[in-house]
Amino acid sequence: MLLTFLSRLMSSLLTTLLFVTVVGVTANQTILNTNYIEKNLENQQAYDRLSDALSKDIGNNTETSAIPQSSISAGLKVVLTPDVLRVKINSTLTQLQAYYRGNGPVPTIDISDLVQQAQQSGFPIDAGKYNQPVELSAATKAKQVSDVAKYVSIGMLIIIALLLAGVVAIAIKRRDLRPLANIVFSLGLMLTITGGALLVVPRVFSQLYKFDPVTNPFGALAHDLAVSAIHDFGIRLVLPGLAALVLGGLAKFALRSKHHKHKGHPAATQNPTATLPYKPMPATAAPSQMQNQVPTQGETQASPSPIETVPSVQPPITTDSPQAAKSDAVPGAPPRAFELGPAPRRPAPGAPPRPGTETKSRKIQL
Repeated sequence: MLLTFLSRLMSSLLTTLLFVTVVGVTANQTILNTNYIEKNLENQQAYDRLSDALSKDIGNNTETSAIPQSSISAGLKVVLTPDVLRVKINSTLTQLQAYYRGNGPVPTIDISDLVQQAQQSGFPIDAGKYNQPVELSAATKAKQVSDVAKYVSIGMLIIIALLLAGVVAIAIKRRDLRPLANIVFSLGLMLTITGGALLVVPRVFSQLYKFDPVTNPFGALAHDLAVSAIHDFGIRLVLPGLAALVLGGLAKFALRSKHHKHKGHPAATQNPTATLPYKPMPATAAPSQMQNQVPTQGETQASPSPIETVPSVQPPITTDSPQAAKSDAVPGAPPRAFELGPAPRRPAPGAPPRPGTETKSRKIQL
């Protein structure tokens, strides 16, 4: 009973930690990976959309009477080209990833060259604000969270190893591998449900809350990037979840069939008489044979002692009974069918008994 409780407890904890670990590894390969983010930006045409949105936004917010806003937007679009934005964004993402992994300094954004190009094009931009690289201070707080998550991941791996060793040891001791199959099946079920939710829920919210690409281009771009990343994240959880679900289900079915077959074996029922051969009881001698036995030489024959006479009373045979029909039958004649006749006749008081009803007695000599 105690081993069963410990096995279930450790199996539940192990399944939960494995689920969290798989989700964390998938996140590191998707939303926290520079190459994946760059690929997602390319798929959503983010650089072209950012070039148009930034040019219009800066042009509309620039107050000058010398240059019309439409001319400012057109001139900035020449400066903020998709290629320039691609280089700037990818460089920033690379710095962020190196900083989070402890391989680089705090990431910065250098747009001084863009300011110089804008000034050369005749736009009144204060170069004093952007002539030096801008440090991303928010990355420092994110780095602290990343460090804590790294230590938590190491601790989780150690706990997972200990729990797995305990579950395997109990399974071997009990000669029952079904807890391991249950862990795989439960993990697959959790991954499949979570991945399916990530595939469905963002699509529903995207239909309820839409961003207009014209009035809110940045919101529309962020929405498309988030939905695409979450959808891909869900697929990466569903595929291994389905594989674990099928594998765990097959293992559970096989182990359950084997367990029931072993449980139904005669040796497993702990019934020692199930496999013992049948030994017939020795037959006893009939009373007639016992009377005819002659004592051997050296033995003295005991005088037979009479046994009390026990009368055997038989019930009276009526005319409508099968016994009466048999007794009244003529020798050689076919037997009569049983028929209901009149009521049985009772003998008169003092009359002699009918044949077959007289009292019989027998003495048995030992």
